[in-house]
Order: sequence, then C-alpha cells, then structure tokens
Amino acid sequence: MNTDIQMIPLQNNNILTIKKEEIVIIYTVEGGGMGSPGEIIFVLKNGVVYQGNYIYGDLDVEHTSSLFPFLEKKLGKLDDNWKMIDLGMKNYLIIRVDYFEGYKQELLKCIDGHFLPQKVILSNWLSLAIKYFGSK
Repeated sequence: MNTDIQMIPLQNNNILTIKKEEIVIIYTVEGGGMGSPGEIIFVLKNGVVYQGNYIYGDLDVEHTSSLFPFLEKKLGKLDDNWKMIDLGMKNYLIIRVDYFEGYKQELLKCIDGHFLPQKVILSNWLSLAIKYFGSK
C-alpha cells in the first residue's frame, strides 16, 4: 500500500471512540491471508484512516466484533448495511451500502477507461478511497 498515506493507529483504547456510522469502508485480511493477516483498516466519511492488527496485538478482536459482529477472526455474514468485494487471498473490502456503487465505479476505473485487474485494485483501493471520500 501507499506509504505516504497517514493512518491513525487502531487500538483498544480508541476503537470504541470511533462512531460506527462514520465508517464507510472496512478492509480486513483473515488469518492466513496474503499481506498482513489480522489487519483491519477503517476509512471514515471524511477520508480519515485508522489501521490496526488483531494478530500482532494492536487490538483485541472482541473490540472489532463488538462494533461489527461480522468482523471476527473469520469473516462472518454481513448485515444489510454492508457489501463486500473479495480481493482474493483472504483480503476483503467491506463497503457501506450507501456508498458501494459510487466507490465501486471509482475503483474499477482507470485513467484510460479500462477496468483494473484484481491485483491492481488490491494495491490501490486505499489511495482511491481517500481521494473519493476526502473530496466529498
């Protein structure tokens, strides 16, 4: 991922202060997945990004699952407020339904109008999210 993006550490002491309704995208990597297993990233409506990892000890999975019951060690069934894009290799983007179609179209676009392959989406979703939500 783009290292120029500033992320606020997502930890036990701040996760419950984030207003659930402000979160528009959740990125998660299940245990055993490629990338950083246990990673959770929240993108807020204003483009602010929180990042933590329940495997590496940043936060307890119980805190994430208290906000979103589908965010346990293994991704569970989403409620009707969320839709998922499976990025492959146990990497998932979970997007609030209200923003799903608009963001998905942004995600699938390329400068020359071609659709992006899955591996490109995996490495660029966050910078696109910040651009998309930060401009609203």
